[in-house]
Amino acid sequence: MNSEEKLRGLYTVWSEIKHYYPYQEKLERIDWEHLVDQFVEPVLNAQTIQDYYFELMKFISILNDGHTNVMPPWRYIVPGYSKPAIEVDIRDNTFRIIRVGNNEDLLLNDIQVNDFIISVDDIEVNEYFNGINQLYARGSKQANDIINAYYLLSGPKEKNIKLGILRDGKEKSVSLKRNCTSNGQFFMDSILDVNPSYIISVSDGMLNVAIKMFNDENLVNDFVAAIKENRINEIHFDLRNNRGGRDDLAYRLIEQIIREPLNGVKYKYLVSSKALSNWGTPDEWKVFDRLIQPNNTTNFTGKVTVSYDGGTGSTGEDFVIALSNRPNTYFNGTLTAGSAGNPYSVALPYGGQLRVSTFIGLDSNGNEYVGKGFNPNNK
Repeated sequence: MNSEEKLRGLYTVWSEIKHYYPYQEKLERIDWEHLVDQFVEPVLNAQTIQDYYFELMKFISILNDGHTNVMPPWRYIVPGYSKPAIEVDIRDNTFRIIRVGNNEDLLLNDIQVNDFIISVDDIEVNEYFNGINQLYARGSKQANDIINAYYLLSGPKEKNIKLGILRDGKEKSVSLKRNCTSNGQFFMDSILDVNPSYIISVSDGMLNVAIKMFNDENLVNDFVAAIKENRINEIHFDLRNNRGGRDDLAYRLIEQIIREPLNGVKYKYLVSSKALSNWGTPDEWKVFDRLIQPNNTTNFTGKVTVSYDGGTGSTGEDFVIALSNRPNTYFNGTLTAGSAGNPYSVALPYGGQLRVSTFIGLDSNGNEYVGKGFNPNNK
């Protein structure tokens, strides 16, 4: 690693955000123009690619934008990192264990479901988790709590992790191996498990459609077939922890259950040209309105219910926003992730990528929801 390449990556991130990031007012608030100066020394001092990318990730995470980030060469899981076979639910600043794998270390340390984690490596758990969010900012607290729960216990595989555990009002301290196996198999956190990307089932006239990602062409055909082949009285979409995907698949589902055009999200984007600017024409903000046209081959117009949470982002969030305008549709959830942007990518040194949002996401009424989340029940 040489200094020129290190700085080239840092200033690529700084320049692309400065010139093309749509939330310019945010850049002014955080003084993006000079913020880069704080990262020159840490970037130059980085001795490994991992340390180098951690500094770039800290830099861009100050934007706190789920669709604008630095993707390191390893993408999601740091090489050589692992975690105990434990899954944690983060809610209202409490960290509750909801799944425990079956291996010798967890049995010896008596780790149980419904134990609460109160410290990690002798650091209060909320403070420790804030450090994780400084690397992996998702745009909102609710998104951080769900998506980043995986990273809470992640670290070098050869290094034990010390946890403070609270059970029935009594505290204890344990040192756990980062052994992510259960019954000899890899222990998969639910946040990582997106296969299959959807599950469709029918029970007593209820069509249940759980969608982790909108990425499978078969989704729409299977959805239509399930309605036509069964007597369906109600459809339930489970979009909890939906990681997005293809808008076209999401809207093709909605087309099948509406009779009238339906308003979707809006995209606010900047049209800028140096040539036009020099001729006296200022930059112009434009808004693209998504209008979903009916293509109802199923003749279904009945009741629809939708479950969602802070992990429902991107296309999943667009889906919730659009359905909030459909009659006879009901919602169960608090706030969606607050993350949208259709990012473009720029190559960075040593194999990583910068991703930058290209638009400002608006709900059907023209309100910004990125960084905030959307709750149909609060419309």
